[in-house]
Amino acid sequence: MEYDLFISHASEDKESFVRPLAQVLSKLKVNVWYDEFSLRIGDSLSKSIDIGLINSSFGVVVLSKAFMQKSWTDYELKSLLSKEIAYGKVILPIWHGISKDDLLNFSPFLADKYALNTNGMNENIIALELCKVVRPDILENITRQMIYESLYENKGEQLDIDINQIEDMFPLRHEKLPKQLINRIKLVHNVFKDYYDISLEKTINNFKYDTNPEREVKIWEAMASTYFDLLDIIPNSRNFLTKKNIYGLLLCISYSNKEKVLKEFKKFDEGTINLAFKLFRRNCPIKNTHFVITERSN
Repeated sequence: MEYDLFISHASEDKESFVRPLAQVLSKLKVNVWYDEFSLRIGDSLSKSIDIGLINSSFGVVVLSKAFMQKSWTDYELKSLLSKEIAYGKVILPIWHGISKDDLLNFSPFLADKYALNTNGMNENIIALELCKVVRPDILENITRQMIYESLYENKGEQLDIDINQIEDMFPLRHEKLPKQLINRIKLVHNVFKDYYDISLEKTINNFKYDTNPEREVKIWEAMASTYFDLLDIIPNSRNFLTKKNIYGLLLCISYSNKEKVLKEFKKFDEGTINLAFKLFRRNCPIKNTHFVITERSN
């Protein structure tokens, strides 16, 4: 599919919720079909919406009183219902300022679906909950992505999500880590500690929330190994800024594909980035570190 997610909504709900949600999802690297992102002047509205609906794996439906009164949203909802009948779970409902009675009077089918609710949940938390379904790989890699964005402090692109919000969403999966694993975490922490202000205790604790801490440690070990390889190759590599940029490049490589890294990371030339990818792949026993393959249930 071209898009991870299609957002069906009423225009009246853009300012209060939909636009902020779409922006957070975009920063999380979810590929979203959202009219303000996807439409250009002169585009056919009906054709563009059909393309978005056909080529999206899931459809978020922002259910509000305005949504229930629109003909366009009715068309989008019927299209998503057809996809759900054919392929299984497609519709991901969000209640926005409505009650269960409102929804029962509009669509008993949707009222029976588990939904997120903007009453008590902000756009950050809702975006993370959506990621659990549409792109679980993003949550596997989000700590490294957040460290990368903090490293360069790009306020326009930086996720306005604290690591504690993520921890609150998931259970502590491992009360205690094996001592051997903790020793490996300590080594990795000491390689990179000058570039990111986080304590060893917090670093170890973060791994307790990972589904597979062994996998995550292997990725960090591969980053550390590649970091030392590049220090021996890249000119002026003893300069603090150069070392920091090598670390940033490896973070980016760990959660992105080569095309995205070449497009977004401008601290080194293409040859250096290609070399970093080659070395990282050689050093890392985990394949597809930027994407966790999952099976959709039908």
